[in-house]
Amino acid sequence: MLSGGLDSRVIAASAVAAGRDIVSFNLGAGRNVEGRLARRVAESLGIEHHELPIPSDYLATCGEKGLWYTDAMFVCSHLHWLAQVDYLESKVHFMLSGYLGGFLWGGVFLNQAHLDEVPKAIQGKLISQHLVGEFSPFLEIGLTPSFLRTLKSLLEDSKSELAGSIGNRGFGNELDRAYLSMDERRFTNIGNIGMLGTIVDVKYPFGDYELLDFYAKLPVSWRSGCKIYKAMVRSAIGELAEIPCISANTKFVPTTLNSEPSRTRIFSRRVMAQIRFLIGRLSYGHVSIPDRSTYVHYGHWYRTDRSLRHWVKSVLLDERTLGRGYYDREGVKKLLRLQLTRGYLFDILARMITFEYWNRFFIDGNKPLCSLEMNDP
Repeated sequence: MLSGGLDSRVIAASAVAAGRDIVSFNLGAGRNVEGRLARRVAESLGIEHHELPIPSDYLATCGEKGLWYTDAMFVCSHLHWLAQVDYLESKVHFMLSGYLGGFLWGGVFLNQAHLDEVPKAIQGKLISQHLVGEFSPFLEIGLTPSFLRTLKSLLEDSKSELAGSIGNRGFGNELDRAYLSMDERRFTNIGNIGMLGTIVDVKYPFGDYELLDFYAKLPVSWRSGCKIYKAMVRSAIGELAEIPCISANTKFVPTTLNSEPSRTRIFSRRVMAQIRFLIGRLSYGHVSIPDRSTYVHYGHWYRTDRSLRHWVKSVLLDERTLGRGYYDREGVKKLLRLQLTRGYLFDILARMITFEYWNRFFIDGNKPLCSLEMNDP
């Protein structure tokens, strides 16, 4: 599953160098940066490549099914594979993805230089704050006051617990987060709604502890900056080192293996984002320009696809949803209006939808009502 990043091309290059016959795919919406970079990687490797579109109505048609299959551990806006899962099943026996390889190989979340600047006693606190982040002010709009107080209290408790656990095994960066998350699948449902980081929980639920311990014992100087990863690319297929990759530090901005994105590229990215925002705001959502640098155009889709808008509203404004006492009716309506005109709140709406479906499946005991065939174990 090729993207525009470094992780997936390492796996693809290593497989080709080992003489394996592989087929590559990338998921996308329109002519986007990730798709173009994935195509260049596949051409350089000389492998069969498939570009699979993500339709704008995929959540409305099969999002419920995806949330059921994943125990609502994945935020629904991350279920991009749903629309193409049948096609992929017909083409491959199993899929490899390099997603999240960077933190294992590179120690890129917090490097040793950051940690050397502070006393050991407060390193855990700083790392936990960095991992957990701040509570979204936009999310506060949609929650009832009582649930908001409860949620903030839980998040602070989780932050304190994480701070006390960091550094128990290996180097205190995101590798610790992998250990913690695999010891106990934590920060999931409440974490999703609270904007707490859940990547390792939901996308790395199975792990080889011996392999992780091996990574942790490697010198930090080897792992920082993804040095091992880059060496693997050059060793397997050197040409791939010359193809830009999506920067880990600046989302969806192509760079190269040895350089950060240029100021000009970052500036142009921000200018275009402001232009899209202003056009949407001034037209009250009637005019929408898709963001071609990303593989999902949720802001654009929400304004232009009625089925997606209807699905979001039917979940968040449903009387059963509001009756739980978590979401405020007028607050939800305000968020939907902001999404229509501004177009950058969909991740919050997706987390709220995911949390509601988790309640429906595991509190109410409901099963999906979608028409797609289910294999109930």
